[in-house]
Amino acid sequence: MSNVNSHLKNWNIVTSAAVVTDQMNNSPTTTLLVYYFGTDDCIGCQQIHGFLETLPAQFPNAIFNMVAMPSDARTNNLWMSFPNLFPCVVLFKNFKVTQKQLAFINGANPGGITNMIQSHY
Repeated sequence: MSNVNSHLKNWNIVTSAAVVTDQMNNSPTTTLLVYYFGTDDCIGCQQIHGFLETLPAQFPNAIFNMVAMPSDARTNNLWMSFPNLFPCVVLFKNFKVTQKQLAFINGANPGGITNMIQSHY
């Protein structure tokens, strides 16, 4: 299991649980954190790869992260360990206060992903 094409343009690759924890606890309260989980052998991931690359330009104040699999971020951070159906996009905002995820979506659904991000942006 590995990341689609190793990288999404304009997305950060997250490999460390410490980086995830730092982002979640120290990002400004208004910053939307977007985490993507996908694999090379996932047809749905391949289908939305190009679409995902357009999101950072559409939502420039969000932080877009692609979680490397396997990685320390995936195995040593509770919030990164649960997605097991791919593709999956998970959102967090103001985590230091709320201590919860805002939303997540499984599947190759560009409209659903866009709407989910837009509603929390």
